[in-house]
Amino acid sequence: IAHSLSVTLLHVTGARRGLQEDRDIDEAVEALEQAERLGRQAMADIRRTVGLLDDAVSKVTPEPGVGDIAVLVDDFVRAGLAVTFDSSGSRDRISAAAGLALYRIAQESLANVAKHAPDALSQMSLMVSPVAAALTVTNRLPVPVAAANSTEGRGVRGMRQRVELLGGTIAAGPQGDEWVVRAIVPLDDAEAYCPLKLLGG
Repeated sequence: IAHSLSVTLLHVTGARRGLQEDRDIDEAVEALEQAERLGRQAMADIRRTVGLLDDAVSKVTPEPGVGDIAVLVDDFVRAGLAVTFDSSGSRDRISAAAGLALYRIAQESLANVAKHAPDALSQMSLMVSPVAAALTVTNRLPVPVAAANSTEGRGVRGMRQRVELLGGTIAAGPQGDEWVVRAIVPLDDAEAYCPLKLLGG
């Protein structure tokens, strides 16, 4: 598709130059005909690609959930990150949307640890009560960070949006010599807040 569009652009440019510089209408028409042909070909390619994507929807791997967090942690451990994980409480009442949000928060938090403090010991805990699920991720800061100088990056904003769409809260920032991320997602009616947006990944 990219190749077709690039060649189409060259033909259009050639037609413009032909009309501007040489006033060669026949050459310009020929160039535009070639551009039209390639444009139609590109459109056909796009439609074919979209069709393939539509056919593949039912074959897409299911979105991860709260039950996949332990596997996620194991992946980071195998990659060399020193992180432990513990959980308590029943996960039966955690909705798919809440589970996906908690998984993405865990994923983003561990990615940030790997990026900013790869040698630091980290702990992750998931505590589920009858009314809420709380995910906490802590890691030792590589250097002291002043709270006043800490800024909310794109990753933290994304985590905050996920939690707030479910009616929950999140705090992320330095506490003493540690960086702490703590997200709390309510379990009552959590699915009703924003199931479609969150289940979209």
